[in-house]
Amino acid sequence: MHCFGTEQEFNLLKSIHKEVMKNSVEQSFGIWNDDFQKKLLKEKFSKNYKTLKFILYQDQIIGTINLKKEYLEDIDKSIILIENFYIYEKFQGLGLGTKVLEELKHHQMRLFCLKKNEKVIHFYLKNNFKIYQEDHLFFYMQKIQ
Repeated sequence: MHCFGTEQEFNLLKSIHKEVMKNSVEQSFGIWNDDFQKKLLKEKFSKNYKTLKFILYQDQIIGTINLKKEYLEDIDKSIILIENFYIYEKFQGLGLGTKVLEELKHHQMRLFCLKKNEKVIHFYLKNNFKIYQEDHLFFYMQKIQ
């Protein structure tokens, strides 16, 4: 994995985000707004660029992941919060996302995903994540050892 830092790398994150998330965002909110999505990513990017990583496969950038370490009082453990875990669609289904999660197997992990993103929900359930909470838009999932 490779750390972010440049405007060019932000633009790559934006491109991957749009390809992977556009359909489920449109289904959940009724519209995809490029300016709004760019603003959201820019805000996260400016705060978390040191924890954002590129996912490489055969010397090619195929995705991104943001891993933030946090302490959670409700479970009295440190966990890895997964955000912006995107893999270009043409590389999905090859086991590459699972390999990324396997590298984190010794960590407690949490994340959230849109309920309309059924492909992603199936991926996390297949990788032993459990839904611990939900609201009208999101499932909140965790993998606790």
